Amino acid sequence: MSVLERGAPGAKLLVQGVGMVCSVGMDAASASAAVRARIRRFQELPFHDTQHRPIIGAHVPEATRSVQGFRRCVPLLVRALEECRARHESWVGAAKKPVPLLLALAGPERDDLPEDLGARVLKEVQSQCAEPFGPGSRAFRMGAAGIFHALETAAGMLARHECDACLVAAADSLVTHKALHWLELQDRLKTETNSDGVIPSEAAAALWVTRAKPQTPSLLDILGIGQAEEPSFGKQDVANLAEGLALALRRALVDSRLPLGDVDFRVGDVAGERLAFMEASTAFARLLREPRPSFPLWLPAEVLGDVGAALPASMLVLTAVGMAHGDAPGRTALLFASSRGAERAACVVAAPGRSG
Repeated sequence: MSVLERGAPGAKLLVQGVGMVCSVGMDAASASAAVRARIRRFQELPFHDTQHRPIIGAHVPEATRSVQGFRRCVPLLVRALEECRARHESWVGAAKKPVPLLLALAGPERDDLPEDLGARVLKEVQSQCAEPFGPGSRAFRMGAAGIFHALETAAGMLARHECDACLVAAADSLVTHKALHWLELQDRLKTETNSDGVIPSEAAAALWVTRAKPQTPSLLDILGIGQAEEPSFGKQDVANLAEGLALALRRALVDSRLPLGDVDFRVGDVAGERLAFMEASTAFARLLREPRPSFPLWLPAEVLGDVGAALPASMLVLTAVGMAHGDAPGRTALLFASSRGAERAACVVAAPGRSG
């Protein structure tokens, strides 16, 4: 049996439901269609930079109207989780017992957010969700790498039979007054005078994951996950040679038992900054040993804007929907992300039933 067949050792997790809310779609299907069609919703936000110029970004007024600060994440998350649960139930059936929520949020470098962000968001989301979350629910404040750590945690919990399934989700908003001010202080906000910046936005995405078992239906198979740290982070006058990201990519491929040559396309969290592009290209230059006529690269932030910690989770949802609809440039993909700290992460995914 191929390692890519259902239930084989290479299948780490199965995704049985997805949900997503972003500036271009209030559910996963509409968001995916907008991203494929490259329909953007960038506009002037009701905020100005320190030069009194309007800031361009994207937000979700349908969900976050009259909500400010970190609490903007809550209605986004509730909608994404409800869609994810509903899609799972309509396809597989209702869960027999409460499912834990493993939530990825912005990292500790965000000084615009409270220190107890995880506990506060979990409490408010639980109060607005109809179904209770199961034991083991927790939040990971690791930024972009958080969703991959949450997936690894889910795999461990499922392997130990602590639960039958996990809700793995992420949410973030960069369109609050404090977040925009933080971006500008970091020289990361895209303006008329700074083209090397990001367009702030907000989103939430959720996945219902379960252990790989024979004859179990899925939307997407997660074959391997890799994590590493960039050794140059925090060191002055030391160049970022993408060693951490390259190692995370290698570990994901090893975990999946799939060679890079069998991966059809890539999906990255690059959101517009030059250094992020350079790190990604350098990391793949370290891995590619033979020329390829084509190796497509999806960058959802080109349409979504920078949705912070929610971007990698959104990438997973968009990849699952794209493969299901036959719109993806292949049936296997390598996803990668870099946090603002040293954390780097990647995962290999495949369309259900894909054979090697």
